Formats: sequence, C-alpha cells, structure tokens
Amino acid sequence: MSHSRMANTAFFASMSITGVLGLLLIRKKSLGLTVLLANLMAIDVMIVGSWFGLEKVKDRLEKTSLAQETCDEVNRYGMAPIEQHPLAGTGGGSFYSSFPSVKGPEIQSFYDQAHNDYLQFAIESGLPATLMLGAAILWSLAQAFVALRKRRNSLLPGMSFAALMAIVAELIMLTTDFHLQAPATAINFLPCLAVAWKARLMEVQRAG
Repeated sequence: MSHSRMANTAFFASMSITGVLGLLLIRKKSLGLTVLLANLMAIDVMIVGSWFGLEKVKDRLEKTSLAQETCDEVNRYGMAPIEQHPLAGTGGGSFYSSFPSVKGPEIQSFYDQAHNDYLQFAIESGLPATLMLGAAILWSLAQAFVALRKRRNSLLPGMSFAALMAIVAELIMLTTDFHLQAPATAINFLPCLAVAWKARLMEVQRAG
C-alpha cells in the first residue's frame, strides 16, 4: 500500500517461499488447499496490482541504482562502530550520534537510522545481544517450520504458515529498513513469534 520497494519484495518473496514449503510439507492437504497455495501468488499479484498500483513499485525498482543510493555506504562505514564497541555497543538509540563520526565524505544526508536493523542492533547493542536476539527469532522460525511439517490438526498448519510467512518477510525487510526500532512494529512482531511456538506446542483435544 505504501509502494515501498522492499516491503512489496519481502511480501511476495515470503509468500512464495512459504507457499512452496506449504505444498511440500503440510501432510494433510486437501485439493482445495493445494489449489489455493498454488494460485496464491497470481491472485495476490492481480489484487494488489489493481488496487494499490503494482506498476508504480515496479518502476521504482527499475529506477533504483547503487550509484544513487547511499544505504550501501552506510553499511560499509557502519562496521567501524562495531569494531570499536563489539561487546556492549554504543548504546540504545545512539546511531544518529555515533555514525556521523565514522561516515565518509560521499554521504551527505543525515541518517538517524541505519536502514538496516541487523547493522543498527550490532552498533547500538553489541554483537552478543544482537546474536541472542537473532537466535530467538531463528528458533521461532524453526518452530514454525517444524509445526508446518508435523502438525496434522487443520488449524495448526495454518497458524504455522502465517507465522512462517511473517517471520521470513520481516527478516527480509530488516536488511533495508529499521522496523524493530519502532516500538509499535516490534510489539506487533512478538505475537508472530508466539504464534509459531503455539502452533508447534499447543495440545489438541480430540473429540469424543
């Protein structure tokens, strides 16, 4: 809806990846579910394209050039604060004040966020905290994957499908955005992780 290049890329990539995994891993598949997953991409491309202007996103992607963008330079110069403060980082919310001292002359814009949450967490929180946060997310991703493969109740694979798609999309988004720096987005992401665990561990009561 925002015509964001990476947001739309992450959405369609996560939908495609999760759709393929669903077709391969869900044990108790009905014909209707198979048809739905197989046509999900085409249906969503048509709907999103007609409602929100997919052509505008396509044009923005085609016009994107590394020569015009400076985010890749931010990633390169952002390694310096990590090397200087690898364990404890520079402190939460300090990117805007710590980055100007290490950026090169070709970066004229002011960056209050790194536009790469992996980099920003490593700079502000240090490598150990960043790795622990990443481990928690990847562990939740693994739980969703296992639930998609093993759970047979009709509800639980759907829950794991939704959690898997949300986590994959977020992992892609974090490469060029600062989603988890916004409290509202971070709080909304936590239930996605919780759904993955619930789909994997929830006990199902059998009828009768």
